[in-house]
Amino acid sequence: MEIAVSKLVQTFEITDEGAMDDYLGVKVEKQEDGSFKQSQPLLIKNILQAMGFNKRSMPKDTPEFSSKILHQSVDGPTHDTPWDY
Repeated sequence: MEIAVSKLVQTFEITDEGAMDDYLGVKVEKQEDGSFKQSQPLLIKNILQAMGFNKRSMPKDTPEFSSKILHQSVDGPTHDTPWDY
């Protein structure tokens, strides 16, 4: 990495700001296979809070079965609450 930065400095006016763990709200993680994973945990947390979800309704590590078919709840309350995304 230092070699790449030193070569860039020769051509461009740049500064080395250190590791890129979080850039413009995007969390960047280098994976073992050399690829990168990008996520936005703070944005997701803010959306969940704005929607009124609490810790009891937060996502879990184990998702629902993908084979389960979801159907519209005709007897449940309507969801007319507006929210910005």
